[in-house]
Amino acid sequence: MQLETYQVGKTYTNLVFAGNTYERREFDGCEFVSCDLSNVSFTTSTFSNCTFRQCNLSMVKFKKTGLSEIAFEGCKLMGADFSTANDFTLSMRFSGCILDYATFAGKPLKKTIFKECRLNEVNFTGADLAQAVFQQCDMSRAQFNRTNLTGADLVSSYGLSIDPEINTLKNAKISLHALPGLLERHQLRIEE
Repeated sequence: MQLETYQVGKTYTNLVFAGNTYERREFDGCEFVSCDLSNVSFTTSTFSNCTFRQCNLSMVKFKKTGLSEIAFEGCKLMGADFSTANDFTLSMRFSGCILDYATFAGKPLKKTIFKECRLNEVNFTGADLAQAVFQQCDMSRAQFNRTNLTGADLVSSYGLSIDPEINTLKNAKISLHALPGLLERHQLRIEE
């Protein structure tokens, strides 16, 4: 499927873009519904105020691509690489998404909302997740290393394993059931 260089307010439904490479494309106020964008590589492109609903974006790459005010709803983003996306105006929110093996390494993700997402083995190394909200998320084996979680809300999420000695957790909110995941490296047995 060919994509025009500049699109405003367009809706793409049930289209297959899988495996293609797109350079210098701009999407403003566009909506992608039930599209297959798996293994797509976007380079030096821009997405502004766009929504992806029920799309397959597994293994998508956003090299030097701007993502501003983007909503991912019910999408499959397994192995998606956000680590090379443009940091300028980066803002996204995720609801009901599968993000297993995705990478957000080094990204400024302040106040990002992850609602009812599966984040198994996601790489958050060096990311700034200050005041991010993880609501009802499965975070099993998610990687946190030099990650800023200042003021993050992790209360309703589960499967957490975060080392407080190598991550910033000041004012982060967690539940009592997540406490063992913060003490894992010390091999303590916590009993009720």
